[in-house]
Amino acid sequence: MPRIEYDRFSEATSILIKWTDVDFVNINKLRSLNCPVAKIRAVHEGGLEAKRAESDMAKGLEAELLLAKGAWIMLMANLWMRAGLVNGSMGTIREIIFEEDGPPYLPRAVLISFDHYQGPTITALDGTKVVPIVLI
Repeated sequence: MPRIEYDRFSEATSILIKWTDVDFVNINKLRSLNCPVAKIRAVHEGGLEAKRAESDMAKGLEAELLLAKGAWIMLMANLWMRAGLVNGSMGTIREIIFEEDGPPYLPRAVLISFDHYQGPTITALDGTKVVPIVLI
């Protein structure tokens, strides 16, 4: 695709057929945010078998998740259906809240502004209405 066409559609949703292509696009989008990226590793409580499980065997849980302020995300589970926090909901990460120790420890919460959320919110430092999503 010529560069001018690529630039014109750089914000469009892509349909990719290989996970390696999805990972490539996602990594490049994170890089383009030009801010720190938090690598969140899954906590496996089922021993070696759980650590070796593929994502589909672990109900979609990936071994690691890359998050950054400004990243566009999609929920992969129904959290609160009545308010619109359902599988497939799209939003933007506004803040990642860590304990005092900070990374590499797991975050306490990720503050997300969701596109079609109908429930209560809190206000982030920048004035944006956000929903705190905590670890499961």
